[in-house]
Amino acid sequence: MTNKKLTEEQQSQKQLEKYATQPNYGGKLWKAFVADNKAAEAELKKSVPTKNFDMDKHVIETLNKFEKPTYPTKATPEAVGKLAESLERHRQQTGEMSTWEVMKATAKTPQEKKEIRDIIKEDYKKRGAKDMADADLKWIGKAKSQQSIKDFKIDADGISSSINNFIHTTRQNVPVAPPEKQRDPDLNLGLGSILGETYDS
Repeated sequence: MTNKKLTEEQQSQKQLEKYATQPNYGGKLWKAFVADNKAAEAELKKSVPTKNFDMDKHVIETLNKFEKPTYPTKATPEAVGKLAESLERHRQQTGEMSTWEVMKATAKTPQEKKEIRDIIKEDYKKRGAKDMADADLKWIGKAKSQQSIKDFKIDADGISSSINNFIHTTRQNVPVAPPEKQRDPDLNLGLGSILGETYDS
């Protein structure tokens, strides 16, 4: 019988016999394993008290050790910038309202509305109205639709000339009578003139 034809059980048995018959391992290795196990069990008994041991309390304490949050207490400017960038990219791709629009839409209490007005006023003082949306300017009363009308003059000449131009371009001409029928000169020639037929017949 060759080694290839041996079953797994027979091969493992041969390996055990090989180690057991060696002079270095003649029981010394096994005794070392047993001694290590006994030492480990003794150490375990010392670390875990067996009397008055509350397993529930021990489990809760162990879980609390591992479940404490390890989040940073402060965010770096780079982290805040990356978060804002990813939120804005997501908003644009999904077509949702921006954070600013959501804040304005959900402001219900007078305090919330005042905070939004203060932010808009500060921005208005820094840059003016040129880059601001008309909806934002309405919050502080600076929208074009809210401005009072000053020095409003009506250009009567321009209006009358534009009305006259309109009238002249849209006026229809007076109908003209059609010209009278004239005798066809071709009737004086040919068979019709020989037979004496007139133009009216």
